[in-house]
Amino acid sequence: MATVPDLRGFLETWPYDAGHRVRRARGADGREIILVREPMGLQQFEADGRPDGQRVHGLESLLDFHETRLALAPARTCGLSAEDGALLIHEGMAYHDR
Repeated sequence: MATVPDLRGFLETWPYDAGHRVRRARGADGREIILVREPMGLQQFEADGRPDGQRVHGLESLLDFHETRLALAPARTCGLSAEDGALLIHEGMAYHDR
């Protein structure tokens, strides 16, 4: 079992309140993050770029990757798989949640 930091102390300083559950903050490296307090924990989103802070094949998002890929390929030879579609939906939901 992995050892992880215990967030209990931080969560006790910010009790859940449905009317005041979002904060902007700075990460340890100075980047802006968005914190969302949930009844049983916390969500963290990047303020810029993909909400999870990841890049996809060097691009800002999975959507950017597929748009670029589809624009460069002949229409009849390139498409999206069901898995691609599911991943795009998941990415879109993360942007929406942020």
